[in-house]
Amino acid sequence: MSFQPIVPLTGYTGWRFLQRTIETQQTAFDQSRPTQNETDYFRENISKIETADDLINDRRLLSVALGAFGLDEDLNNKYFIKKILEEGTLGGSLASRLSDKRYAALSSSFGFGVGTKPLTNISNLVTDFNTQFESRDFARKAGSSSTDLNFAMNVTSQIEDITAKTTNNNEQWIALLDNASLRNVVEKALDISADVEDLSLYETIETFKQSAKDVFGTDQVSNLADPKYQGKVTRLFLDSLDVTVNGTVAEFNRNITGDKPEQRFALNVSLALEGIVASTSSNNVQWLSVMDNKPLRRVVETMLDLPGQLSQLEQTDQLQALKARAKLVTGSENLEDLINPFFQEQMTAQFLTRSETIVDDIIEKFKDKQFELAVGNANNNLRLALSVSSGLEDILSTASSDNARWFSIMGNKPLREVVQTALGLPSQIATLDLEQQLTAFKERAEQIFGTDEVAGFADPDVQEKMIRLFLVLSDSAASNATSSAQLALQLLQS
Repeated sequence: MSFQPIVPLTGYTGWRFLQRTIETQQTAFDQSRPTQNETDYFRENISKIETADDLINDRRLLSVALGAFGLDEDLNNKYFIKKILEEGTLGGSLASRLSDKRYAALSSSFGFGVGTKPLTNISNLVTDFNTQFESRDFARKAGSSSTDLNFAMNVTSQIEDITAKTTNNNEQWIALLDNASLRNVVEKALDISADVEDLSLYETIETFKQSAKDVFGTDQVSNLADPKYQGKVTRLFLDSLDVTVNGTVAEFNRNITGDKPEQRFALNVSLALEGIVASTSSNNVQWLSVMDNKPLRRVVETMLDLPGQLSQLEQTDQLQALKARAKLVTGSENLEDLINPFFQEQMTAQFLTRSETIVDDIIEKFKDKQFELAVGNANNNLRLALSVSSGLEDILSTASSDNARWFSIMGNKPLREVVQTALGLPSQIATLDLEQQLTAFKERAEQIFGTDEVAGFADPDVQEKMIRLFLVLSDSAASNATSSAQLALQLLQS
């Protein structure tokens, strides 16, 4: 059964009633059967979407996607929405040229790009990356028989055996050195020369500890069993050998991580990046190699929060965008810094949970917007008032300059109606050129709110005053029967 919000009063009095009861009413609306049906369908089926066409052709999914951003009226504008989704938000994309930034938010949330799967389909993206990366036969340095590979695969279990017997780090190093196969792996991974045999036990331990600290950032044996170190121990060991072994990366990774796609994915990403960094010392060439590798590029773009956003740019601009975002996220524009174990672990975890996070966010936005529409069935002005806070928040988070924020308000039809009415500007202002409109909006805002900067609208008191003015003035215009004295009295009392 559908829940219809209760709005017994109009104008600012109705707004104050709605504010007092909104939490209870919103909860009841969210739990109503129609809302649950649509959000359940979205959650169950959005991961099946692989292209913008797939989304466009599923009307129920598209309805939720557009509804989450208040774009319900575009449900039948399929070609337009497809273009918004596929072009991303950078460069000369359609979404970047529109003053209504709700379209850019829609495109950014899904991150399709041309020929790429959306962020709501991360599990399939992980599978695809693993398949494409692991299907290639690698001439991997791993010894002439399976013995060395077996040594590498057993590092974790052997270290765990040692750490279970003693917690003293020096004693653990002694046990490691006494284990011929484990010592062989660690010694080669740390690139310790054969001259170590001539050292005393104490000197040998100190040599291993210092090398471990230099290579892994830790001299604790127990840390070497951690997956983020163990994978590197194994790779360094295999890279130290001179002959090749036939086989696939898939076989190698399954032996190390088991058949868990997420763990294999993390290791594959690290292997791919390390391979590129090892091939050339030029940072630009390394980034270009990532850009030329479609599955790896998609992963790196997503980790840097640029999914599907670069396809409209020239190659040089794409390169600069990737480096700039890498510097913003990691503090460095060097690709080799993406191999940092801590960053890899953090970003891979975020990447793997991104689908769930995005779907949850879209569903919550959809519920809020549908509640606003339901309120609008009773009173459209209250619907517009409800959209003010989220609309301003989106603009403040996406547009950087104040003028750009004003243009975003002017391009957002529902938000513009609220602001324009609250400022007492006539509808005829829309016939002026944009610069003249901008001047009029800013001058009136300074007079009424004491600021001409959109950032000032983030103040809850300013927002409340804006909504109060909008509702009182809208009611006055609708009735066309309120005297000036009555209108002044309403404003003073509200």
